[in-house]
Amino acid sequence: MALIDQVSMIKEKGKEENVQNIQKAKNIRPVRIMLDGCFDMIHSGHYNALRQAKQLGDVLIAAVICDSEVEKFKGPPILNQNERAELIRACKWVDQAVIVNSYNPTIDMLDYVEGDFAVHGDDPVLNPDGSDTYQPFKDAGRFKLLKRTEGVSTTDIVGRLLLLAREKERFHSQPSSSDNQNQSLISKTMLESIEPTEEQLIKQKIQSSEMFLATSRRIMNFGNQRDPKPTDRIVYIDGDFDMLHNGHIRALKEAKSRGDFIYVGIYDDQLVRQLKGKNSPVLSLHERVLMVLAIKYVDDVLIGAPYKMTEDMIKTFNISLVVQSDKHFEEINQYSHPLQEIDAYKIPRDLGILEIICFEDCLTTDMLCQRILQNQERQLLRFNKGASKNQKYYKEQKQYVPEI
Repeated sequence: MALIDQVSMIKEKGKEENVQNIQKAKNIRPVRIMLDGCFDMIHSGHYNALRQAKQLGDVLIAAVICDSEVEKFKGPPILNQNERAELIRACKWVDQAVIVNSYNPTIDMLDYVEGDFAVHGDDPVLNPDGSDTYQPFKDAGRFKLLKRTEGVSTTDIVGRLLLLAREKERFHSQPSSSDNQNQSLISKTMLESIEPTEEQLIKQKIQSSEMFLATSRRIMNFGNQRDPKPTDRIVYIDGDFDMLHNGHIRALKEAKSRGDFIYVGIYDDQLVRQLKGKNSPVLSLHERVLMVLAIKYVDDVLIGAPYKMTEDMIKTFNISLVVQSDKHFEEINQYSHPLQEIDAYKIPRDLGILEIICFEDCLTTDMLCQRILQNQERQLLRFNKGASKNQKYYKEQKQYVPEI
């Protein structure tokens, strides 16, 4: 056979193999991963689980447990199911969020969302009879394991919020008249009912802070690792972003809609304490940074952002617009603090690049505290039950699992 004919045959064979490979690729269905949870009081542990879950497949479905099931098994949720689903949909690793009517995941639930695998952290989940909740998925070869994020859980956050809620209640209950006392969110008797647990709450907060270890690798995994283009319209918004909630999400979404690249400035812990009191922030700076980076509207963060913006800062980051929510000013101005006389946004206001966005019916941290106080007895039971479970996990069940 002539050399030219051999070359032609090789080329044709190569074309056929390429066509076959393309056809195989088209026939491969994306791997769909389901991660279920309450996702009440979203925290960096939730987002890290979602991040890891996304690495295990192509499409990530978050199954958000409905209010009635959460209340039945854990107590009243602080955020309702629609609020929790909204927070999950804002996560950059989530492709789909659905509200489900069962606390315990089932094969039928996985099939309903057209999932291939269910995933969960390495902390054991048991049914009332002591059996492994995820055993049916393991038996069917449809389970994948994640590493639990240490030092942060909804139980920890409920405890920290109880401390913050008490501080806010005492501030708002300072007697100026009998009418003001009657308008208090909770009565003196109710406050005293929390008193025996305060030492426990503070101890739990300290232990959680000691267990939460933020590595540079995790921050890199959360970050977008891209720089703004010279032609990008850059928007800046800042705040404490403590206890990331739906009000924060809407502000970030509005900020991103006004430009191409959004920087989020996050105050450090000391500044937040100056502005809001000794029990703030509920979450540390590292925790808050991770949570903000998990949101799909955010491109990058300024860690430990200054309270007052400067002209040099605006030039350094090429900021075209500074955005702030009206709720931010309401929360900051309700307390007396040493920075109260400082106009933090004087420079962008003078430059004509400041925009205040007004929100109606928007969730705030104060509203979260009110919800805690309204159900304080049941939240305390939830805290105590969860704290015991966490202690048992760390002492008896924890094993090494590599993070994805």
